[in-house]
Amino acid sequence: MDRMISSGTYNPPMLPMSEMEKLKVSRPLNTVEFAFGTNFLGLISGHSTLMLHREYFPFMPTAESGPRGPVDHPLLEAEAPVGWWESSALELFSAAEYIARLLHEASECGAHLMTPFVGFCAFSASYMNLYIYRFPRMNLGRSPQAEQLMNFCLSYLEEFRHVWKLGEAWVSTLKHASLLYERASADRGRYLGKSRQDFDHLHQSIHEFRVVDRSNQHIQEIEGAEGASPGVTYSHPAQRVVPNSELDNLSAPLTHLLTEVSTYSHEQGAWSQWWPTLEDIDLALVSG
Repeated sequence: MDRMISSGTYNPPMLPMSEMEKLKVSRPLNTVEFAFGTNFLGLISGHSTLMLHREYFPFMPTAESGPRGPVDHPLLEAEAPVGWWESSALELFSAAEYIARLLHEASECGAHLMTPFVGFCAFSASYMNLYIYRFPRMNLGRSPQAEQLMNFCLSYLEEFRHVWKLGEAWVSTLKHASLLYERASADRGRYLGKSRQDFDHLHQSIHEFRVVDRSNQHIQEIEGAEGASPGVTYSHPAQRVVPNSELDNLSAPLTHLLTEVSTYSHEQGAWSQWWPTLEDIDLALVSG
């Protein structure tokens, strides 16, 4: 048949499959083929690049900030080569753009991938496109379509949230990050001197891969951090003096270890968020 019948109506004429094979006309990928094809590998590669470079960039830049390394602990000991951070920024935000465009094109082709990993890719790409939309100098103005790309990812997440509860937390985090960066970019002095440490819960949520609602903590951090700081300092924290009596306590090393892990768990980036924090564990159940 040179015509196909669908829903009682005739479609426009199409070439026989034999002719299409001769012309090497490829057919569109279905959802399964997309999920296990090169595009999915592209998502893995793009998201890996994004996560690797993102951890070194300041959480709270200013409107005048250019590409630079970390301003929060742990700091780098050596100076980066000339042009290092400019190249890193290009890779970071190009990866965010690639993910956004790939998901948008897949959606236009009818391949709606509603899996947790793809959702996390959309969430991460949306956040980075939001970041560079509000602070364009962090990529030297090389992301002019950041707002559109951010909206591509948000459109995906709006559908995703109806399938997976994970999406609710991610959309909420993006709304609070958008509020923070909108205020910071509009009023330079509003969060002057503030860093990642002042937005610890929001920073954790950006790496989150589980259903956790931190909306109240996000708002408290955003509202509580307003106002100019007396100065911007990034000094090393003071070393704690341990009395001799405590050194004799055999349980002290374990206590110090647990305290350090709990205090600095957010420094581990994404990987610390794949399991519950110590506060989330009911030790009574374990002992029972």
